[in-house]
Amino acid sequence: MTGMKDYTPSRFMAKGSHYDKDKADRAVNFIQCLCHTKGTWAGKKFMLLPWQERIIRDVFGIVKKDGYRQFNTAFVELGKKQGKQLALDTKIPTPDGWSTMGELKVGDLVFDEKGNPTHVVAKSEVNDTEQAYRLTFRDGSSIVAGENHLWDVEYIYGKTKRKLWTTGEIYRRTMAYREKNRDDPVEAKRSLIRIPVADSLQTDEKALPVDPYLYGYWLGNGNSKK
Repeated sequence: MTGMKDYTPSRFMAKGSHYDKDKADRAVNFIQCLCHTKGTWAGKKFMLLPWQERIIRDVFGIVKKDGYRQFNTAFVELGKKQGKQLALDTKIPTPDGWSTMGELKVGDLVFDEKGNPTHVVAKSEVNDTEQAYRLTFRDGSSIVAGENHLWDVEYIYGKTKRKLWTTGEIYRRTMAYREKNRDDPVEAKRSLIRIPVADSLQTDEKALPVDPYLYGYWLGNGNSKK
């Protein structure tokens, strides 16, 4: 059992209902005795994330005066496969400059996949139970990501195709290709994928001393004396 310390009952708890910690603990303990039956986690016990445990405690721990649960059914709507890990020191661009995964807070502004500013709506506790890999790019930069972190990649072996792969898939496919071509050192080092450049960031208009296009043209094609 995680023994959640910061749990507070749902704001939807009815007048006259109360939180029964023993009932909630029993439900959490039961779920965490179960095991996954397939996939990467087959045979491993369920480990509830904080937001998941909070829902279980609300549903099973909030009871009416007669001892029966206030909530008999819960409807949870969220995107599939949440909880993709990145190292806490991963740099994250924000409209106010650079931050890191570990420093971000609920309510902070970051950029979405289209480059638009968006708010952080939730933040999970640190989870270091997942296998992690370091991905190193051609420019020498690298990112440490969890096994199930999703990457928008371009598969460039043959006809280029856009794919959505996990970190684990990237590793396993790359290793399998290298093993297949181990007698050909050049081919074995070939890249199977590339990570597309992110869309341009959408930020507020600002008055700058030099037009950005002119400044870029100057840096790339001239100097201050010609």
